[in-house]
Amino acid sequence: MSTSKIKVRIEESCKAHPLFSVGSSVPRTAELEVSPRRLFGFGSLALQNPDVEGRRTPAEAEGLWSSLNELYGVFLEFTANNITASPPAEDLIKLSEYVGVGCGLAALCEQLDLNVNRISRFIVGGTQRRADFEFYSGGNRFFHETKGTTHKKRITGLRKDIKAQKGGTVAYCAANGPEVAASSGSVALYRHTSRNDFASEVIFIDPPTGDQPGAREVRTEDELICVLNYYKNIYALTYRQAPGRRLVNIATWVSQIIGRLREGFEPPTSAPQSLFATPRLTERHREANYAGTILDSRTTIESARKYKDFEEASRNERAPVRFVGLAEDVTSLIRACDWGGLLAYRQVGEQGAKDNANTELLSSGVIIRDIEGEEELEAASRNLFNALHKRFA
Repeated sequence: MSTSKIKVRIEESCKAHPLFSVGSSVPRTAELEVSPRRLFGFGSLALQNPDVEGRRTPAEAEGLWSSLNELYGVFLEFTANNITASPPAEDLIKLSEYVGVGCGLAALCEQLDLNVNRISRFIVGGTQRRADFEFYSGGNRFFHETKGTTHKKRITGLRKDIKAQKGGTVAYCAANGPEVAASSGSVALYRHTSRNDFASEVIFIDPPTGDQPGAREVRTEDELICVLNYYKNIYALTYRQAPGRRLVNIATWVSQIIGRLREGFEPPTSAPQSLFATPRLTERHREANYAGTILDSRTTIESARKYKDFEEASRNERAPVRFVGLAEDVTSLIRACDWGGLLAYRQVGEQGAKDNANTELLSSGVIIRDIEGEEELEAASRNLFNALHKRFA
């Protein structure tokens, strides 16, 4: 799988956005370099759900991440200047949502020099539609809505949707705070095998923000909530579940911190003695340790029931085999309750990792590495498949 370089277009409406206009003129065009692993890393933000994270089991989290891995890995083709989809009709809507999230947020972080760990899903009660993601920068609160489509003619309708969702977001924040500095949107246009007469691109728009009388100002705790929301989505996948009720796993503890911050309390100054923070496995890369897990669709209960042996599973399961991990430096900061250090954290060497065709490092400390075909992994996967097949087939 190759890397695609697709066009990014920042439209005139973004001129009033306080971040898009820093250091560069608006309107402008740019280029986004996106690999399958990078798209997967940014697309995983769609899996966040602040209402349930901390209560997800590793199996539930792995199911969500594996589903995303399969959609991207099986149905997307990356070529020099395009991303092309070939899914069945029933998978196209979900795939477009994930491509919109992955491409839109990757381009957003690149254009604004934003650490991806600043971005969090925005989910509140009620029936009114609102922007999907929020982030903080320079002490201000921002929102961003992502869309994805393989139909060029649908862009006009998606623009209207973004404008309506922005209106709902601003109205909610005016009543509940903190206030919104700006709320932008992006549309990722990518190809379908039956619609390929255009080039893939990401388009940024920024409808005007209305008045917000009475909205409270941003606090440092608001930004910390966003960052912690990002990491608990990662912990739900990469760390083991606590073996007993007396212990609290790290995803649950982070969720508890967020709840207390939202109630107006200060962040904790020490971790609980009952904290259980044990990774599913660890891997070393470029003198750094990463705690994570392997996504391998061949070693699931479903595959063990479906295929007669490991060879058949390997022939039919097309999703990439990937290691997803988090730098242990991040966990050290959280365990030490070094919240200032966590807010300042940025993984060094993000761009340098691009010289490795199989590995992507995100600024948040996340690593995504394709490991299919490695001898040690294949042996372990075979043994796991055989054990599952014996038990469940």
